[in-house]
Amino acid sequence: MHRYFLSLICLIILPLTAAAKTLQMVTDDYPPYSYKKNGSISGICMDVIQNVFGEHDYDFNVLLYPFARAYVTARDGENIFQFCVARTPEREELFQWIGPVGPSYEGLVALRKRADISIDADSDMSAHTIGTVIEDVVDQHLSLIQEELGLMLDKASGYRQNIRKLMAGRIDIWAGNIFVAFQLAEELGYDPEDLRVVYTFPDLHKDFYLVTGLKSDPDLVKDLTRIFDSYVEKGGYEEMKKRFIKSRAFGFSEQ
Repeated sequence: MHRYFLSLICLIILPLTAAAKTLQMVTDDYPPYSYKKNGSISGICMDVIQNVFGEHDYDFNVLLYPFARAYVTARDGENIFQFCVARTPEREELFQWIGPVGPSYEGLVALRKRADISIDADSDMSAHTIGTVIEDVVDQHLSLIQEELGLMLDKASGYRQNIRKLMAGRIDIWAGNIFVAFQLAEELGYDPEDLRVVYTFPDLHKDFYLVTGLKSDPDLVKDLTRIFDSYVEKGGYEEMKKRFIKSRAFGFSEQ
């Protein structure tokens, strides 16, 4: 009888223990960093997270949202994690930061045939319609100087939508991560060689992070940070970043 009750207690406790190890995550459609493939979330950021936490008994429940929705969900929720999020001064106090999970290279991309588009300084951007994604790091950056420079920002909810608008001539410039622009163009059936980088934002060339809101359990965040720090200290992240940048070099076509 005692064995029966002991076994019953174990059956009750074990699922609860397993559930406590499942991380609730959100991300957006952001290839090659994060995207849905064969019903699962794939991409370089997901690969990093799996490699880092795979040996530490953490599982993942990942949902794919538009970026703005994922951003607000993680920021305002409790124990909800988002990737891939660029770290900026404006965002610093809104989240608890864990990572990094991938390299960020932000800029402006135009059609190669648009020889009339030449941008050497922020002030040159005002002559063109720029497509941004709501709450994306470049959208936030340009929104801060929009009124001062008279920028024409065409805001959308997704990156694929903006690539289609660029190719159709509905916007002059695609704003965001350079790798994403070239990857999406290829996935949507366009020739990446038809694109060129016309401007970059070096101050935004940092890393993407796994983040969670200020309401999240600090002990959980501390444990995840410890695991990530170990991964970085052992050189795992730098090795991944070198391989990734080498494989995506076409994204830095000559302006």
